[in-house]
Amino acid sequence: MEHKHKKVCVILHLFYVDLWSYFLPYLKRIDTDIDLYVTITDGHSGHFTDIHDAIIGEFPEAFIYSLPNRGMDVAPFLYVMNDIFLRRRTYDVMIKLHSKKSLAHSHELGERWRNQLTDAVLGSLPKLQNGYYACVGSNNTMVGSSAWVQNQNVLGYEQQFFKEEITFSDYEFVAGTIFMANFNLIMDWFVQNSVYDRFYGSFEEGYIGDGSIAHQLERVLGCLVKLRGNYILKA
Repeated sequence: MEHKHKKVCVILHLFYVDLWSYFLPYLKRIDTDIDLYVTITDGHSGHFTDIHDAIIGEFPEAFIYSLPNRGMDVAPFLYVMNDIFLRRRTYDVMIKLHSKKSLAHSHELGERWRNQLTDAVLGSLPKLQNGYYACVGSNNTMVGSSAWVQNQNVLGYEQQFFKEEITFSDYEFVAGTIFMANFNLIMDWFVQNSVYDRFYGSFEEGYIGDGSIAHQLERVLGCLVKLRGNYILKA
């Protein structure tokens, strides 16, 4: 299969398909040719054909997947990462988005959480460009909202996701898993630790709170940044 490289890929989990119109202006702000990967939830996201046509109407070459309602936004992310690996596509940076509503919390919190996370990486062209160059050209290998970069103590579960020994006691992560990151940082870890093969089949159905593999991986991505000697840029 032909190897293809672009500067940016966007991986969007669209559990709530009504939020496609929310993300579209942000996606159109990206000033370079992108590969767009969209995951939709089987039987949970409205009529597949309608949202498929809406996405293809704007991004004719988008990759669209209908996946089981497992692992929230994290399991679909791993599914797409594996597909990107199999397609032998590479990028400079990835932007991970999802239609976060946080219905387990208040509506106001859910809206603010999604807005702040998304705005940090795609709120303006300068933010997008600054994030891109931070990810590819400095020790800032991940960019996330300053309002949602949180501290996490090492609890022990992190080690199963890494071959290297974790020697620090805490790290930061982007709560809400909407971020921009250096592509190779994530993909190299993903492949070297066989993340898809080892963990994809273990995700639980529906929404599972703290303690699930999905929530562990949300934090582990931040742990990865520190393990590589880098840090998260708070945008």
